[in-house]
Amino acid sequence: MAHDVKKRIEELKPYEDTGLTVEQIRVLKERDTAKEAIITGYNRAVGCKVGECPKCGTMARDYMNFCNNCGQRIKWEER
Repeated sequence: MAHDVKKRIEELKPYEDTGLTVEQIRVLKERDTAKEAIITGYNRAVGCKVGECPKCGTMARDYMNFCNNCGQRIKWEER
């Protein structure tokens, strides 16, 4: 168990000087982890899939890597 704690401390070292709290770092890490978009259709005029952000439900298009509203990283199935 002591080895696990030491390992976690080493993983957090790069964040020491950021001034962020542990909770803020956790939220940013979660937001940067890509989540599958909820695909709702296809826009033939533009030629892209249309969907919703899996976190906040804001409309997104498959050329968007991040939600414009909440910043969640979005993963689209193969285009």
